[in-house]
Amino acid sequence: MEGRVENRAIMRLTVEAHLLRLCVMAASFIANIFIARLLGPEGKGVLANVSFWAGLAGSLLTFGLESTGVFYVGESTSRFPRLTRFMLVWAVAASAVGLAGLFGASPFVDFLRGQTRLILVCAGLVLSHLITGLLNAIYIGAGALSLTNRVSAVRGALYLGVVLVLFSFRLADVWLLLLGILGGNMATSLYMAGRALRVPRPADVQPLRWPEFFGYATKVFAGSLSIIAYSNGNFMILSLLCSAREAGIYSVAKIFADMLLILPSTLASILIPEMARTPSDGAAVRVSETTRYATAAG
Repeated sequence: MEGRVENRAIMRLTVEAHLLRLCVMAASFIANIFIARLLGPEGKGVLANVSFWAGLAGSLLTFGLESTGVFYVGESTSRFPRLTRFMLVWAVAASAVGLAGLFGASPFVDFLRGQTRLILVCAGLVLSHLITGLLNAIYIGAGALSLTNRVSAVRGALYLGVVLVLFSFRLADVWLLLLGILGGNMATSLYMAGRALRVPRPADVQPLRWPEFFGYATKVFAGSLSIIAYSNGNFMILSLLCSAREAGIYSVAKIFADMLLILPSTLASILIPEMARTPSDGAAVRVSETTRYATAAG
């Protein structure tokens, strides 16, 4: 009976996650239509390039800590406050490294060459990406996947709202759009950070062995490099070799490809905490059951 209740909960959580993520993707797609009409292919290409390089830098600089955070908090939620503070420090330090890397790469990337303001906006988006991604991991590990989905929905709504306001007033300025997007992203990131920092530190905290923690993160990162290369390699080549106009046209089509990643990312969000909480002798059976029900729900 208990297993049936758990499986129903998994299906409900998976359906909720899918619906919210599909809504976010739909909002992004609608926003991109208005952006293309407002800015044209050239302006859309600049926006696509900034978003791409900020997202790529953010993915690399997480260094596998997202899945690691999910697992270690899922194993013991008493680690939540300590890992929250560590993730925030990592996000700030890594974004500083990302800023230096963007300045270093700017002579070799056409749209960044001599564009200090653009580089600073990219760095701000990297920081937002890191804070959101790493804190999402902490929340998911603690069983708060619904919260992360709702915050993601709010971020998507803010993005669409900024675009619609600029479109309504015919403000065809890519800088205003970038600042609006950055403001919305940072607002949701800071909300998540403030909420996480208010969680009190429990009296009994399960110890965290940092060499083991970083060893796990390194393995995750090494395994994710091929996925990062596969999902970003085509746009990277396009961004380096082609004009912003061509990048803008391609970026709209890329949204449909990103939709294919919704199910795997949802499954990972549900599976990793389940694996961490399940004793090793029953982990294989539990993971198999969770995968089956979550896939059916998706």
